[in-house]
Amino acid sequence: MNLEKITKQIPDYAKDLRLNLESLVTSSSLEQEEIYSIAFAVALITKQKYLIEALAQEITPKNQDAAKTAFAMMSLTNIWYKFSGLHKDRDIKSIPPRLRTGSLTKHGGVSKKLFEFMSLAVSVANACPLCVNAHIHELKELGVSSQNLADIGRITAVVKAVGEVLAVEYLACV
Repeated sequence: MNLEKITKQIPDYAKDLRLNLESLVTSSSLEQEEIYSIAFAVALITKQKYLIEALAQEITPKNQDAAKTAFAMMSLTNIWYKFSGLHKDRDIKSIPPRLRTGSLTKHGGVSKKLFEFMSLAVSVANACPLCVNAHIHELKELGVSSQNLADIGRITAVVKAVGEVLAVEYLACV
């Protein structure tokens, strides 16, 4: 199932999402492979099979694996750092998380910049302020523009919303 078929499945009440999805590539400062890799990483969060499959067709297997690594590691660390930020207990905050995250140092086998793009998108979708800020800082250090970062936020918003709408539609059919 390609992305055009996904676009056609978006119901009329969410036609703005359809239009936004169609314009992801044409109105972005990012390269096409970056856009689809970011979108794929976010689609994994939605657990929407057809969206994941459609976006997987747009990127290389190497980028799919890197996106899956970003998804897995950010799903872990985003929860930890949200937990850490939600409470005020200094004793708990002083305890190391003891979470294994060694795969982060290898960047999922892709460039650090692309891996950070995907990690930022997943962190945005998971709503972890500490992680979002850390990834933005890291990307700014790599010379990434504010426009690129805003486009990552937009891609994340569109793909997550599309995944959620499609999930509701599929549930409604049952």
